[in-house]
Amino acid sequence: MRIWSAFSRLVSGSGRLAAWSLVLGVAQSLSLIPIALLVRRAFDHSIPADDTGELLLIGAAILGLYLLSLALGLVGRYVVLNVTKPAVARVRSELIAHVIWLPRSFYDSTDAGRLHSLIVQDTERLDTMARLLLAVVIPSLGTAAILLASLALLEPLLFVVLLVTIPLLIGLGRVLRGVMKRRVRAWQEASDAF
Repeated sequence: MRIWSAFSRLVSGSGRLAAWSLVLGVAQSLSLIPIALLVRRAFDHSIPADDTGELLLIGAAILGLYLLSLALGLVGRYVVLNVTKPAVARVRSELIAHVIWLPRSFYDSTDAGRLHSLIVQDTERLDTMARLLLAVVIPSLGTAAILLASLALLEPLLFVVLLVTIPLLIGLGRVLRGVMKRRVRAWQEASDAF
């Protein structure tokens, strides 16, 4: 819960833009869903019936949906950048303001590379994380919820199989997360030393 409160403080003042970025992200994902139905229609009906006109319409619809998805993605990324860039600039300014007023003894006992990494590289990582969270992760969770509900209605057995598989994937993710944290930390320390 601390992470979400910290993230909400990071994007405070941009709540409306953040909400729009989420809506655009979900809309982008949902705009691609009908493509599967169109492809199914093409293979199940149009190709066996040798209906070239319908195939052309399906192709045009697929192209239109793909272009719509690209446009929504472009607008969504623009909105996300308008949320994250000012937030990261604000964090950097606050860090620099704090560091300027630290006593001289702090600088004698602190590694300059680590301090530089904290201000520059860590805020870059924060920027990347915030952009991915707003543009990819949260919209993907919304899309996944919609797809899971659709799957539960269309194929209940496959939905149950998926529900059994998800805890296994979460467990594997937790095991791998520890390994990744250690490796990322080692990489960060090597980068700071460099």
